[in-house]
Amino acid sequence: MVKYVCGIPIPEEFKETEFQSASIDANPVKRVETVYNPDGTILSVDYYKNEVLDKRVFYDEFSVSEIHYYKEGKIDSKQIFKEDVLVSEYFYKKTGELSHILEYEYKLDRISAINQTLGLNKRRVELKYDFMDRITERKVYFDEKLALTQHYFYDAMDRISGYDDENYSLFVEKFTKDNKLHTYRITDKMKNEIVVTNNFYGDNYVESKVSVNGLNTVVKDINYVDNIMTKKPTQSMDDLDLIIAKLFNESETSVSTRRSASGLEERLDSNLVNIIEYKSKVRPLPIALRKRLLYQQSLESHG
Repeated sequence: MVKYVCGIPIPEEFKETEFQSASIDANPVKRVETVYNPDGTILSVDYYKNEVLDKRVFYDEFSVSEIHYYKEGKIDSKQIFKEDVLVSEYFYKKTGELSHILEYEYKLDRISAINQTLGLNKRRVELKYDFMDRITERKVYFDEKLALTQHYFYDAMDRISGYDDENYSLFVEKFTKDNKLHTYRITDKMKNEIVVTNNFYGDNYVESKVSVNGLNTVVKDINYVDNIMTKKPTQSMDDLDLIIAKLFNESETSVSTRRSASGLEERLDSNLVNIIEYKSKVRPLPIALRKRLLYQQSLESHG
């Protein structure tokens, strides 16, 4: 029987040499099969989990050219590489139909742009970095039209200290000693201002003081501390989808309300309260404060 060490057969003259190998106590649940080309080079390596194909890696000479991922024996996604660099990804539906495609562009060994194709719709994200390889800007295009430009600002502790786009700006005024959000300010393009101050007892969250255009209330909701806009941006489309979905769902709601609303209260209800829901990921403010906001806006609109 031929003995292998690190995947190579041991020559006959070394057959008496004892090679130590690590013992594996547990029975492995994965199985690996290698498929060879006629010339003896590796074509692909198949990885099985519980006897079901889980992943297939294709090789082009010494480099990985493709990786296919499977679920329940059906292809779920695949990655395409060129010179060991990921250039595109394909994602599939349960039926086997193509769902969407991601294509990557690089500059200075960093992802500079991601193109997404979903049917006839196309989306593009362009990324800019600072000297510490942190994302400082993301531009989002829908069908070649610029839809959103996001700017991120960092402090000396490498935390997100500010965020800005065409509609909103957020700046953190104070962090706690353990880097929790203490005070931050949100301003929309209409100059409405929201100030959130989170209070803690030791490490435990107690409550939040929320000031909207000078009107104050106190609420208890941990979501005010965990604000999505103060998370570091990534190169993932999932990260963008979370923010963009909030933004465009809000815009669609506002447009629909403006067209169908018959009264001033409905139109105002689609404006300032939605800013709070979007930026803080929280439920609408208490009814009492909302009525005060609407009343104030009504007075201002009538001079």
